[in-house]
Amino acid sequence: MVPASIYLSPMDKRKIMQAKRLLEEFPEKRIGIRRLSRMVITNENKVKQGFKFLLGTSPGAYSKKVRMTRAMQLLSEKKISIQEVAEECGYRDRQNFSIAFKKYWGNTPGYYKGMGASGNYLSSASSIRRISFSLM
Repeated sequence: MVPASIYLSPMDKRKIMQAKRLLEEFPEKRIGIRRLSRMVITNENKVKQGFKFLLGTSPGAYSKKVRMTRAMQLLSEKKISIQEVAEECGYRDRQNFSIAFKKYWGNTPGYYKGMGASGNYLSSASSIRRISFSLM
């Protein structure tokens, strides 16, 4: 929970948005909070509080949302293996990726990959979980 007394200067807000963009641009890197705060030259608490205040979620949860949405896009747009999708989304191990994917979307990556070119990936997945975040 973010305290009601949190103050984010315009510079703080720019740094939080920069951190957000880094997570979006490099989903394969799995940037941790410590490294992320160093990259935008601010402290970890400011990043955590800023994400919660501006985006309504934690940096880790936001990163996972970006990676899982990217995985779904890759499964629907490209003819690449699930292992390659896993690697492009920051997972070295296909099994760990598959477990995280199923937990997030409700079905395995193979289920969506097996849908072929029907184009029903995101509409099918949205019945399980809405893709309700925008890339500001």
